[in-house]
Amino acid sequence: MTQQAQMSQNTNAEKVVPIPGIQGWDEIQGDPSVWHVRFMQVRSLPEKLVAGRRADYLGYFFTFGRFTPSDVAHYVRAYATPAQLHAAFEMYRAFPANAQFNAAQREPNDVPLFFAAGDRSPFAKLAPKIAEGLRANGCTHVETGVIRGSVHYVVEDQPEAVADFVEQICITAFEMRAGTGDPGELEALLSRRLETDRVCCRGAVPT
Repeated sequence: MTQQAQMSQNTNAEKVVPIPGIQGWDEIQGDPSVWHVRFMQVRSLPEKLVAGRRADYLGYFFTFGRFTPSDVAHYVRAYATPAQLHAAFEMYRAFPANAQFNAAQREPNDVPLFFAAGDRSPFAKLAPKIAEGLRANGCTHVETGVIRGSVHYVVEDQPEAVADFVEQICITAFEMRAGTGDPGELEALLSRRLETDRVCCRGAVPT
């Protein structure tokens, strides 16, 4: 989750969760909805407790999104081995290091960034504060939005709405860069990106 590094290497970015080291991250830590973050950061214990109970553990989170039984089976299989499960927990264990890295990033960053959360997500109320923190850390083009009828898994809940948001941020990036390169090449790049994001949001490309 070193988003600052990712944003510096991409033409646009969309986020739906608080970012370690950025304003809003500390505020969400005490919310009951993120109990799993602390649990998965404990060394070794989650691997032992979840082994053999993957479907039960992961299934709890899938109740917060519009997943079909085949979707659930697909994601459970994705964590079928001890190494895969360990890798998932290691991502959460990296958050403290991510926070230190992100907090140190203060260089101007002109990547258009759109922070959107589901209207029933605990993160939605923090969107203005997170946007403020991103601006304080050098992001010069930050917008926020709410995706109606969704909680955390916004693509599964509202794929068309997410695709619309992606198109909006892509067009913004295109307009910003319109005078910095070949117009034909930029327009072709925008067209390809929009089509790719549309396909991904409609679920045609496996996650």
